[in-house]
Amino acid sequence: MAAERTVTLRPADRPLVRPALWWEVWALYRLHRVCFPQQSYGLGRFLGYLCNPRAVLLVSGTPGDLRGYCIVDTSVTLAPPEAVAEIISLGVRPPDRRQGLGRALLQAALAWAGRQGLAETWLQVAVSNHGAEQLYQEAGFERRDRLAAYYLSGEDAWLMRRCNTAAEREFGDVV
Repeated sequence: MAAERTVTLRPADRPLVRPALWWEVWALYRLHRVCFPQQSYGLGRFLGYLCNPRAVLLVSGTPGDLRGYCIVDTSVTLAPPEAVAEIISLGVRPPDRRQGLGRALLQAALAWAGRQGLAETWLQVAVSNHGAEQLYQEAGFERRDRLAAYYLSGEDAWLMRRCNTAAEREFGDVV
């Protein structure tokens, strides 16, 4: 008996976003170095997220030509203890920026968080990255705190948070 398949249609103008495949780890590592040359993660970090059942690594592009990625993990806040989604990193290859790919990756990450039933999503963004901050604010993120010298370069980051809606938590849809 053939296995059932669920097919989700997407608007033609929205880039395809999918979970990363394990054999794409080298391509992900290289893409991250292109997107963030001053603060690149090691290859082991990508392997760790790919193997973590509480995380998802989303990509856009073909296996041989990745254009963007987003790492989302589940974290626990301290007071009160609560599971939240945390966007660890979202990057788009420089020639592919400003075409809606970052927005599509962010929407897919928020939908994943919703399917996990997580009430909030958190992230950090460099204070100088105005384009990314605007994208996050348009998606409902608000500044929570300024993190001094957060990056290896010594640059500060904004800690941003967003409450996931009840519909997102129930259906996994970003509304």
